Amino acid sequence: MVLMAASSGANGQPVLITTPTTVNSSDTHLFGVPLSTADITVRGTTLTVNGVHTIRSLVIERSGVVTHSATAPELNLSVSGDCRIWGSELPFESGIIDVSARGFPAAAGPGTGFSKAFAASGAGHAGPGGEAGPDSQPGGVDYGLTLTPAELGSGGGNAGPQRGGAGGGCVRLSVHGELRIDGRIHASGSAGASGGGHFAGGGSGGSIWISAGNLTGTGEIQASGGTAPGIAGGGAGGRIAIYAADDQFSGRVAACGGSGFSAGAVGTIVRADAAGEIDITLSNCGVEPAGPTRLFNLPVRDISLSDNALVHIWQTTPLRDIGVTRGAQLSVAGASQARSISMRGPSGLVLEEPMILGHVQLERDPISGGGPSVDLRGRYQVSSFVMESGLVYSGIRQGHDGLDIRSDGDIVIEAPARIVLDGAGNISALGEGAPRGVAQFGAGAGHGGGGGASESGMAGGGAFGVPERPESLGSGGGPGAHQVSLGGPGGGYLRLTASGTIMLDGTVSVRGGSGWSVDGLSSGGGGGSGGSVWLFAPAVIGDGFIDASGGDGANLYRSDSARCGGGSGGRIGVFSFARALPESHLIVNGGGGYLPGEPGSVFFGSSSIVLLDEPSGGSHRSGRFIELSVEARGDGPLTLQWRWQGVPIEEGFDGRFHGVRGNVLSIDDLRCEDSGMFDCVISDSHGGFATPPAQIVVVPASDLTGDGTVDGQDVEEFFVAWEAGGAVADLNDDGGIDGADVGYFFEQWERGC
Repeated sequence: MVLMAASSGANGQPVLITTPTTVNSSDTHLFGVPLSTADITVRGTTLTVNGVHTIRSLVIERSGVVTHSATAPELNLSVSGDCRIWGSELPFESGIIDVSARGFPAAAGPGTGFSKAFAASGAGHAGPGGEAGPDSQPGGVDYGLTLTPAELGSGGGNAGPQRGGAGGGCVRLSVHGELRIDGRIHASGSAGASGGGHFAGGGSGGSIWISAGNLTGTGEIQASGGTAPGIAGGGAGGRIAIYAADDQFSGRVAACGGSGFSAGAVGTIVRADAAGEIDITLSNCGVEPAGPTRLFNLPVRDISLSDNALVHIWQTTPLRDIGVTRGAQLSVAGASQARSISMRGPSGLVLEEPMILGHVQLERDPISGGGPSVDLRGRYQVSSFVMESGLVYSGIRQGHDGLDIRSDGDIVIEAPARIVLDGAGNISALGEGAPRGVAQFGAGAGHGGGGGASESGMAGGGAFGVPERPESLGSGGGPGAHQVSLGGPGGGYLRLTASGTIMLDGTVSVRGGSGWSVDGLSSGGGGGSGGSVWLFAPAVIGDGFIDASGGDGANLYRSDSARCGGGSGGRIGVFSFARALPESHLIVNGGGGYLPGEPGSVFFGSSSIVLLDEPSGGSHRSGRFIELSVEARGDGPLTLQWRWQGVPIEEGFDGRFHGVRGNVLSIDDLRCEDSGMFDCVISDSHGGFATPPAQIVVVPASDLTGDGTVDGQDVEEFFVAWEAGGAVADLNDDGGIDGADVGYFFEQWERGC
């Protein structure tokens, strides 16, 4: 390791080194000059520094080299003045601090690769080493610290007589004044050897830890993993940390994994300013690593990934800016918010949990035209959301709560961008609209309509939900008789809400999945039903498509006709007061099958209605009087209609329901059959909007035992309480326990409720 740090004191004494020279850990003088006052210049030769030392200044001229001995623990220099590493148009003539391949030797170190007869894996450091083929021999493990890197790189695995590459060394350089790097600082691992059909793994990069008052220059700082031949694994990148009060360095900083059968993981690079704010910028030089580099709860401000870097970060503090481009992949867990997300071209991002985000921008690559892929899960609050290209999805996790994006500004989905939640709903045989039972040929699931029946006589699943609130997952299709003849999964749920405009020129899809069958088996599953899409904004415009179609019943092996039922279409709701989205582009077809699924629903409502108070559910005893209320404002006069289980209630129905077109719905003499979901459809000049449903549960007043049935045991329990004067016997709630309660009890008891 190389250390250069600060002290000050007496006037400097020049020391020119032109022949190979070594400073050991116990040395205090160099050529009779105290190291603490030495102004050292290295010209055309090598200075080897082992251990921790303080000098006054350091200049590494062209072809000058500073290093440490192989496997020495560090090169650790503290420079009280300035340090300059000269550059050159010819790299081999540049000044250099070079501890490449000075770490652990082959098959040694905490992250050493695994040795094998013919193909060895790469060493790990910041992340895992590359796997060796063809049997996917795993690479070495990760180790070390991101913010204070001080470990040697590990050696790659041996393959028979061929030796793995050595790990990179360790440099600690602390400069009180200016550090100018026009040359190079290297701590890379070396390549694995090959010959005679044996392929050894690459060594991992080492560590570089730099502190400086001012950092300038256009040179290179590198701690990359060693490459590997043939089917051996490459070494992982090392670790670099740069702390400078004024960081003006514009050269290259790299800690790439070495290439091989599979590449080593990308190394870590952190740069911090005087305020201690840390940025992470990682590139894997275009090679695809075998595994991710993991970062745990660092005080990170910005994260920027490119060139096939694969990183998993677990973060509890807020992030600022996230940038991902050129094949990089980032997974974020734990973080609650970020100021911005910017992605360009083929790249990937997984947000494991809902977050509060600023501006989200997904851009197409200007050359290939490809776009990013983003896995979002749950609800996200954003300031704006713009997709020029790419794909938003919710992984392969079925049955989750759906995807909900709410923007304080606009949501823009340009062509050919897509949000795809196909098959992200309930799995086979699950969900409110799933068919019941098992048959040789499965039926389709219902949602916006009924699912299609199968040739076996299995009835399709029933419709559920209401058009005015498209917020349900699609249901899974009915399974066939064989365990692998699964019904197709239902489509997912997507809600897009914008305070500005939703512009849709791309595609939104929540299709149900097709049923499964296996060649040679005369059994298959029904189609899953389509999911739900809910758009809510003052203006919804564009020429894009929304598809909530059901899935097809399974196609059976060598079958001339369909035998499994199709899934029904899902539900689409567009709530706005300025709509320019072609109705023909809103697709809710049923899936094909023995009997196709029925079409789903499309509803156009108002986005100008604001709920001030919504109805609340609860549990009530039979015979009681209850009220449900709602308060809202909209664009002009409002009309209201209360519903039970999605069916409009008529005024005065059964002599007990009143105010069905007002703000307060009253129900007299509550009965058990009144249990269910109540909501209110509120409409203004732009359309309607349904309140969230309120679930009312009616409990039989005469069920004194609480067992869910009304029988003789309830009579006995009532009179025991009545004779004891127990409060539970005051069924009419008049404050007294008397004959009126007896009459009330038997009235409810005879009604069976």
